[in-house]
Amino acid sequence: MISVVIPAFNRPQKMRRAVASVLGQKDLRPNDLEIIVVDDASTPPLLLVDADPRVKIVRLTENKGPSGARNAGIRAASGDYLAFLDSDDLWLPDKLARQLALFKELEVKTDRSLLALVCGFYYPNRVTRRLEARVPRSASRLSDFTSGCWFSPGSALFLHRSAYGRIGLLDERLRRLEDLDWFIRFGQEGGQLHVLSCVGTVIAPSRSEDFDTVMHSSAIIEQKFSPSGAMPLPRSEWQRLRAYLALEQGAALLLEGQRLKGLAYLLTSFWHKPRLQAALEPFWQKSDEVPANVAEMYKQMSLG
Repeated sequence: MISVVIPAFNRPQKMRRAVASVLGQKDLRPNDLEIIVVDDASTPPLLLVDADPRVKIVRLTENKGPSGARNAGIRAASGDYLAFLDSDDLWLPDKLARQLALFKELEVKTDRSLLALVCGFYYPNRVTRRLEARVPRSASRLSDFTSGCWFSPGSALFLHRSAYGRIGLLDERLRRLEDLDWFIRFGQEGGQLHVLSCVGTVIAPSRSEDFDTVMHSSAIIEQKFSPSGAMPLPRSEWQRLRAYLALEQGAALLLEGQRLKGLAYLLTSFWHKPRLQAALEPFWQKSDEVPANVAEMYKQMSLG
């Protein structure tokens, strides 16, 4: 069985569209799938319009943020495999079946607790605002995982539940950068990220957290992975992590209108890791070709 975890806070209409995109997955038997919607203390509580026995809601009485909500879904999951979908994103119909088939091929040769699988995704370009396809590259070096979450695990990730037994759950102190933290730990254990070379996810524009939230999460991550921390990184990977954190901090400041301070953080990022683009590496193959049905899906996602 595949357990699909959908954390949700308010936005009931988008949540229902996300659930429908999971129920519409092709080439899976009905009993191959369960959907766990984690209601992260929404007001009013989230409700499903059409009852489907494969869908259940786990309600949290206190808002836990993305880490706590995903952890609640993982604990409630019955499946051997886990996939995640943010409540404002959508899946294309063949995403799960193709990921499952590839994962079963990979786990024959590799410890499945050290396997993570993602797919390509459609995402709006932050400069042009136009939708584009991005297919990330595979990764097995620790330096890849300290360079950010360029592979978009929030709605593209597929793995075996044993990975959480080995690496641990998400750090619930983090309201931002929780995936970065988990994948650094995954990389420290020798984890491998593989990519299904097709586009399976349509991602809505992300809501950036405020600077204070980014700084709080950054401080926890730095304390954990610094040379004097509990899980110290080698020097080169530590420098990469500092470069990425400064990039996140600068972006948060720019969105708050603090241009000079934001620019200072961005310059710090480039000082830690000199480069010619914002991302620490060119991690994706990009394309402006977007099928008409995907463009229509994205249009519906923007309606609320």
